[in-house]
Amino acid sequence: MNVLESVGLLSLVNYAVTDYLLKPLKAAFPEKVAGWWWLVYVPFVTGAVITYTAGLNVFTNFVPTINPTLGLVLTAAVSGCGNNVLYSLFGKKGA
Repeated sequence: MNVLESVGLLSLVNYAVTDYLLKPLKAAFPEKVAGWWWLVYVPFVTGAVITYTAGLNVFTNFVPTINPTLGLVLTAAVSGCGNNVLYSLFGKKGA
């Protein structure tokens, strides 16, 4: 499994788990949750933390001269946005 596939898989799992955990909260308290704008950022933060902790850097494949730390931070940010963003930025290989 290459790095892009790993980041995509982690993004997908992260989004599915956070959605699964937040859905009952949204259903139980719809009037309160409407004011909780920060819930939108929960999958972003958890995805970024997971990707950064795993040390995945997608950008080294496309920009070999990138600073490794910057590549990790950018990959973490993109991963937190979800795997649709990854495919929009990098495309599917072999498709």
